[in-house]
Amino acid sequence: MRTGRVCGTVGLLLGGVVLYSATVQAQTIDHSSPNAGNDDLIATQNYNWGPVLLGGLCRLTDKGSGEAVSVFSKHRVNITQFANSFVFQILSGGPGDPSDGSGNIADGLTFTIQNDSPQALGGSGGGLGYEGMDHSVAIKFDPTPNAGDPSYSSTGLFTNGQGPYGGSDLLRDQLNLRSQHAFRVDMDYDGRMLEVHLTDLETEASAVQRYRLDIARTIGSRTAFVGFTAATGLGSAAQDIQKWYFTSPTLVASRNQDDWGKRLHAARRVAQKQAAVKSASAWPTGVHPTHPRVAARTRPLRIASAKK
Repeated sequence: MRTGRVCGTVGLLLGGVVLYSATVQAQTIDHSSPNAGNDDLIATQNYNWGPVLLGGLCRLTDKGSGEAVSVFSKHRVNITQFANSFVFQILSGGPGDPSDGSGNIADGLTFTIQNDSPQALGGSGGGLGYEGMDHSVAIKFDPTPNAGDPSYSSTGLFTNGQGPYGGSDLLRDQLNLRSQHAFRVDMDYDGRMLEVHLTDLETEASAVQRYRLDIARTIGSRTAFVGFTAATGLGSAAQDIQKWYFTSPTLVASRNQDDWGKRLHAARRVAQKQAAVKSASAWPTGVHPTHPRVAARTRPLRIASAKK
């Protein structure tokens, strides 16, 4: 994987005086090419081998039982707005497993945004490598009907390490995560609504889920580590990420808006009385880490079909 950054410095001037300055950064994680390197990824697992990182392919679990694994970006990225696309495939854990939900395939994977560490890892089995992970948001793709799940093909949003049980039944949209087909996920987040498109690349069946949430407030940060978790239990599967492309716009740090307004008003009064700025001491300086100003949004990359 390669991470790209575009950096610069912006500032706001009033009366010839800089009110604030901040470094801006646009970020792209590109894991969509078979020739992509993996030096930006950190893999963590509860077993002695794997996951396998090979060019554009990341094999999360490898058909062993009781596995839990995470693969996250080594560096933080802006998560106040983003576009995210990936292709995944869940392959049978044993020969001859049927695709009607009665086979051995287990347990599923998540796309996770978290504020703890690139080595964060949750529980195995139905925990999907996510359960117990604080300061996080996850979307699951679950082919195993654990207690609380609506079927053997489900998705849903979970926060702050909540057990990933329940969610929406994908079978109603003719999406069977046990089919061993490749699926494409396209996510688009505008700071208020996370829209998730899931498409079966073989049948072209699709579904859309929309989740209203403030991710930065939920995890306690405007930047985070992004990536995947997966797990097996008594059943198993090979769970592959075939392609991944994540991009977020520039992030500008600005002063707390209440404090900003007060200090700006006071500065203007000083300037009016003196008819000129004679001292910079009355002007707001520095930056505050909690209020982003974000550049124009980017649409999700549509990844070409990964049919085998």
